[in-house]
Amino acid sequence: MSSNAKATFDVDVAVVGGGPGGLAMAAAIHAACNQDITVEVYESYKAYRLQGAGVLMQANVQHALEAIHPKLLKKFETHSIKSRGVDMILEDGTCDVSIPAVSSGTDQELFDKYGKAPLLLGWHEIRQLLFDHLPDGIVHFDTQVTHYEEDEEGVTVHFSGKTPPRRAKLLVGADGYFSKVRTQCLDDGPPDFVGTVMWRARVPWSEGMPHPHTGPARLFGNARPWPLDHKSRFGMLFKIGTLEDTKDRSWCWVLSAPIELLRAAGVAFDPQAKDMKSLQGESGGRDSALRNAKQVFIDFPDSIMDIVRSTNPSTVTQHGLYMRDLGHNQYSPTSAPPSTPKQETPTKPMSKSSAVVHDDSSLESKEGKDEAWGKGCVTLLGDAAHATIPNVMKRSALQE
Repeated sequence: MSSNAKATFDVDVAVVGGGPGGLAMAAAIHAACNQDITVEVYESYKAYRLQGAGVLMQANVQHALEAIHPKLLKKFETHSIKSRGVDMILEDGTCDVSIPAVSSGTDQELFDKYGKAPLLLGWHEIRQLLFDHLPDGIVHFDTQVTHYEEDEEGVTVHFSGKTPPRRAKLLVGADGYFSKVRTQCLDDGPPDFVGTVMWRARVPWSEGMPHPHTGPARLFGNARPWPLDHKSRFGMLFKIGTLEDTKDRSWCWVLSAPIELLRAAGVAFDPQAKDMKSLQGESGGRDSALRNAKQVFIDFPDSIMDIVRSTNPSTVTQHGLYMRDLGHNQYSPTSAPPSTPKQETPTKPMSKSSAVVHDDSSLESKEGKDEAWGKGCVTLLGDAAHATIPNVMKRSALQE
């Protein structure tokens, strides 16, 4: 583009990925800038469907939601529940120990320290509340990004099918583990598979489950509550906060097993499957994820497997767990390349206007305070930037 020509844009910020991170990014921009900066979110699914499990939202996430809008946090608080403790069930079905909610690290202690107590809410509900908070027309469903072209003024985003390209000043990749935006931007390979596969589903309460209003969560296997050992087989059953139209699916089960146990059970899993149908176990049919879980956990306690076996197969998600070591990334903050050949000292791989700011003060950690991912007019968010496993998560895409 000629330096004398006036740049024209369809949108200021284009966000790839309509999960909680991408939606929170759009909500934050809209709250801060109203109509001064426009934003669009491109989601590949035709519509949102009930999926995922539950998310324990710590103080840092709640402060981020409150910064977007106090009413948004209020909606999260209204629909969430608090921890009820944990019953630990061994693989032979006996209860090893019960950990009440009033044990160390209680909600009150966390509230006294950080000003917020942890909230438990469904992943689907988090996404839906953020979507409902946005004005109509910001999220574009059934819109699959294929690639982008970047110049000194901005980026042109291209889509599959007949969707015309969109010109934007900034592109944000919030498109998960196998981010297409990251692949083109950084070309640093896929995240590292940690050797573990996980299944998740939403189910209604039924006889034999903990009390629907006061019952604790159940942890099955030899793993301990925190941090969970992802090298061991374990399962969880717990209640989550819901919306009115999802209250009949207010319980979640989660199963996790090392890849060696899948192979021993004759279950195939490709750790580097880069399309979501393969990643979520749908490539072998809509019931393949549930079928795999039942095979790997065939000898697990009936108190959880009876629930698993009765689950609607279409609600079950299967995926591997992945991590990224920023030290392996040639564009990591400590080894960012010069923006031009003439510069002798490394610079941040992202322009100042698109820098990501992290606040981990509630975690008493300064690690990652000044990290950034991407370069030029392209940046990354959430798993696309720093894929990690659930029990070592230092920050949330909502916080970013």
